[in-house]
Amino acid sequence: AVGSNIDLDDSGTATLNFDLQGEADAAYFKIYDAAGAYVADFEVGSLSAGEQQATWDGTDQNGQPLPEGQYQFDVLAIDEQDVPVSATTFSTGVVKGVSYQNGDAYLQTDSFLLPLSSVVRVDAVAEGA
Repeated sequence: AVGSNIDLDDSGTATLNFDLQGEADAAYFKIYDAAGAYVADFEVGSLSAGEQQATWDGTDQNGQPLPEGQYQFDVLAIDEQDVPVSATTFSTGVVKGVSYQNGDAYLQTDSFLLPLSSVVRVDAVAEGA
């Protein structure tokens, strides 16, 4: 679903999903806690256009491990002329249920609600996963 929620689980890492509208020479990520406070940033090198993933190591700006939970991220990608490349961020999760609030449907994951209207793709999960 379109969104920027990520889960930091007991593995200590989180996968950031995003789509780039063009090739990027570099991508810069900022991580925020559930309250919206900045906690970390990192960068990756060149990326092609299309769906991408980056892995955050779950540490703060000082290299200290952060607690499990929900975080959010922003991405800024630039091309080789330092021109911003448009990026769309995505939230992913295993759907545990559906709820309705004020007439709108939401998908419930382990740690957040996703508005059904923001869903862009649904993938099957292998049994036992």
